[in-house]
Amino acid sequence: MDAQELTQDTFLKAFENISSYDSHQSSLSTWLCRIAYRLILDFQKRRRPVVVPLDENPVSMRDFSDEELDAAFSTGNEQGIERLQELISELPDEDQMLLVLYYYENHPLTEIAFITGSSPNVLSSRLYRIRKKLYKKLKEI
Repeated sequence: MDAQELTQDTFLKAFENISSYDSHQSSLSTWLCRIAYRLILDFQKRRRPVVVPLDENPVSMRDFSDEELDAAFSTGNEQGIERLQELISELPDEDQMLLVLYYYENHPLTEIAFITGSSPNVLSSRLYRIRKKLYKKLKEI
């Protein structure tokens, strides 16, 4: 029901603000994703209290190479995949949405930047930090 209501709200907002759509700035689907993204974040903020993770101490998170991270996440091990999905579900909503947009829906960082109102460089750094956090939690087992 919530998804249907958010979808309806997205199209209603798009209809109300169609005059602000600029086809030179983004595609229609990206513009709609931006509207939906903002509505979903607002919805999630109203539903859940904000949780600030205490495990993001930069000293405790050594720098991992891309190869190390890729190797850890590309295992065909079903238990590892299930654990990774569980860890992803524990991430803050904004981090989950970033992972979905980038890895599952294959949006380029420039499109995600437009959707989220951020910059591609900031998103790239966030993706790296998220992957490091997931890697560290996977290795704790």
